[in-house]
Amino acid sequence: MKTMSYAKLLDKINYINTLYTKVRIVDFVKGTVFTDGKELALTLAPEGAENSSLHDHWKKGLVCANSISVHAYNEGQSFIKKEYSENKPYTLTALPVTLDDRTLILELLTLVESPQETCDFSNSPEQSLRNILDRESLDFLTDPLTRLCNKQYIYERLPHDILKNFICEKAITLVMADIDYFKKVNQYHGHEAGDFILEKLAGLLKNFAQSESDWVARFGGEEFLIILNATDSDSALESIEKLRQSIENEDNIYQGKDIKITCSFGMHTLNGDEIDVESFIQRADRNLYAAKEAGRNKIVRN
Repeated sequence: MKTMSYAKLLDKINYINTLYTKVRIVDFVKGTVFTDGKELALTLAPEGAENSSLHDHWKKGLVCANSISVHAYNEGQSFIKKEYSENKPYTLTALPVTLDDRTLILELLTLVESPQETCDFSNSPEQSLRNILDRESLDFLTDPLTRLCNKQYIYERLPHDILKNFICEKAITLVMADIDYFKKVNQYHGHEAGDFILEKLAGLLKNFAQSESDWVARFGGEEFLIILNATDSDSALESIEKLRQSIENEDNIYQGKDIKITCSFGMHTLNGDEIDVESFIQRADRNLYAAKEAGRNKIVRN
């Protein structure tokens, strides 16, 4: 597996700092914390220090023994939770990154501008992003019809996936999928049949995303988003073509009738690009529009 050096990560810190309120690197092997351009000795916070200011922790190189950074290091998974510091809400992410011969933890602190729209992790057990949808307290991250991730989850998860692939110099591919002529399904078969088709397609997409790092979400209406981590454009195209064919050939029996559907796909792959979530989605969405303009049931990428 390709890894990058610590020096290369430091070269990227200036860009990463533009995305988050505060960033630091925790090296449990070396026993150091890199923050604000300085390297400090890593110190476990004393018992009872959990309620003190996050900013105070970061200035002193403190890490709580039960922090999400410790969990991220031990389990090799990204963790995210909500914290309050100086009466302000923050989202704190611990992202494990393999550098040189060891794993470092990238801690990302984001000031929440609209608390009412942000997930509240303060009273919930810490849990990795991979298992985040298993918690009843986070049902609002799940689409109620398809039980896929919803749009809220996309904007919680995707920034971290983009950043991790950027840091590790790996490709990440985003695919927008849309059911062709879905309005005709509702028109000729009824809205219940339309819901049946959405659920059926959701099942196919779940089976498609078998890798632990890949995931799918309902973007809205009959449009779905697929994230393929550490996947270049050619590999993604091969996989999505198999998915396109399986959807086209699937039998969708509803009240004794087989409702055949096809999907159009728009793909965009990042290869170390510095990009925000909205721009990433928009590039794939433009390709989706081109696939529909080209006759539907096609894949367009760039």
